[in-house]
Amino acid sequence: MTWSFSRLETFEQCGMRYRFRYIDRIKEPPPAEDDPRARGDGLHKRLEAQVMGGPLEPTFERYHGLIRELQGAPGLSVEKQWAIDRDWNFVASWSDKRAWGLAKLDVYHQNAEPGWVNILDWKSGKAYPDKHRAQGDLYTCIAEAKER
Repeated sequence: MTWSFSRLETFEQCGMRYRFRYIDRIKEPPPAEDDPRARGDGLHKRLEAQVMGGPLEPTFERYHGLIRELQGAPGLSVEKQWAIDRDWNFVASWSDKRAWGLAKLDVYHQNAEPGWVNILDWKSGKAYPDKHRAQGDLYTCIAEAKER
């Protein structure tokens, strides 16, 4: 069985929801339009489009400087799916049989300076500094495994 930060959060919120979604593989109905998950998904898609060169939206003015820096940068990708095996070695894809830990990076930028990368994870809901920091730490560890 594989794990990810979002799977852990689902388990912490509701063990039965985790079981239905990841063990029994029961599909959840799409969230209602006023559901915070739908709002977050929409915001992520709009930010992704801007990072990939789309027009900047006034709603995200506080991020315009960052988005402009990333637009057109070499080594840029969005919604990057990474995986590690049980020994924390990087594996090519989520579908690889060795994949054990999964991560989905909102924005990944391989910086021109060797050994430096930019990893962004958009947050649109409540602030949970400890959880968000832990998720960032996990992504950093996987980035280090990728560079080995």
